Amino acid sequence: MQDEFDVCLTESASGFTFPQRLRYFLQGQTISDRNRAAVEMAILCEAGMMVTEDETCKESARGELLVQQYKAVIQSIPRQDFISSKLREDMMERQKNGQKKGGFKTKTLWVKWGSAKTTIRKIFAGMPDKYHNMKSGTQIYNAHQKLVRDHYRATFPDSTTGKSDDELDGDIPDEFWVEHPACLYILTVKVH
Repeated sequence: MQDEFDVCLTESASGFTFPQRLRYFLQGQTISDRNRAAVEMAILCEAGMMVTEDETCKESARGELLVQQYKAVIQSIPRQDFISSKLREDMMERQKNGQKKGGFKTKTLWVKWGSAKTTIRKIFAGMPDKYHNMKSGTQIYNAHQKLVRDHYRATFPDSTTGKSDDELDGDIPDEFWVEHPACLYILTVKVH
């Protein structure tokens, strides 16, 4: 019997729910404080796409709808995917390093979504032209690895100069792409 997540790299990821894609690309890691910022960015983009695609929503109500969708996406993620229920509850109230009082600010979250869209478009512009149509798991994996390498080289230019891709792959810590602040959007690109 084929593992459902092996299919994620060989078939269209669109046949999988957001929580399934998230779990797959986290490679077995539970959602914790270490990867929280990257997970929250992926959640924000999932919720933001839902709101943006809702053409019936008035512009004045989009910020509130974004907060509602953001919380709904978190609720769709199984509890066992979080390191603790406390973390899950905290993510329902605020983003990492956000204010504890008052919860989400609709305008702030909407602005953050706008900024994220711009950044992600730039990242996708650097991906292969047919990225979203790639059927081969190897092609997708290679595109993701190149993205991680590029971020690693930009973050640590002195230690990466002159190294081949293979040498660099051996130097990059497994958790770099999901935990380092320079890689905030890589999980989002993989999941979407």
